[in-house]
Amino acid sequence: MRHFEDTSLPLSPIPHWLTAFLIGGALMAALALGMGLMLSPRGLEQWFAENGPVEYLQAGMVLIASAIFAYLASRSRRMLFALALVAASLLFIAALRETPRCGSDYYPGGLCLEGSWKHGATALAALLIPIGISFRWREIRAGFSFSAILSFWPLGLSALILAPAELSEKFGWVAFEEILELISYLLALSFALVLLGKPTEE
Repeated sequence: MRHFEDTSLPLSPIPHWLTAFLIGGALMAALALGMGLMLSPRGLEQWFAENGPVEYLQAGMVLIASAIFAYLASRSRRMLFALALVAASLLFIAALRETPRCGSDYYPGGLCLEGSWKHGATALAALLIPIGISFRWREIRAGFSFSAILSFWPLGLSALILAPAELSEKFGWVAFEEILELISYLLALSFALVLLGKPTEE
C-alpha cells in the first residue's frame, strides 16, 4: 500500500505557483462575492441569508475537505496521520454546523438534519480523534514534530477567520459572517487539495 510521506513541511513538494493559485484563487473568489454583495445588495442578499444557498455551499466545501483529510489519514503515518485525522473530524463537525437543523426558526425549507442526528454525529466525530490516536499512539509519539504541526498553518488561519465571523453573527451582520465563513472554508479546501499532491511512498 502506498502511503503519503510524513515530511515536516507538507506544502514543500508542491510548486509555489500552484499553492499561490489555490489559496489566492479561493480568497479572490470570496472577495468577488463580497464586492458583488456591496454593489448589488438586493440581488445577493438572499444568497447570504442565514441557512441560505451560500451556507449549503459552505457545507459542501467543508464536507469535501473533510473527506480528503479522512483519505489522507487512511494513507498516512506518524504525525501526518494524527493531523489529518483531527482535521477530518473537525471539518466534518463544521459541515454539520453549516447544515440547517429541521425545525429551526431560520430553516427556510429543503435539506436539513434533525437536532438529535446533528448532536450524535458531532459526538461520534469528536470521539474518533482520541480513539484513532490511541490505536497508533506509539507510532505518533515516535514521529512527533512541532514543525509538522506548524506546517498545517492554513487550517489554523482558517479557524482564526471564523472568530470574527462568530462576532459578526452576534451583531447581526449575517452577510459579513457568511463571507468570512466562505473564505475560511475555501482556504481549508484549498489546503486539502494541495496536500493531495504530496508524493507517496510504499
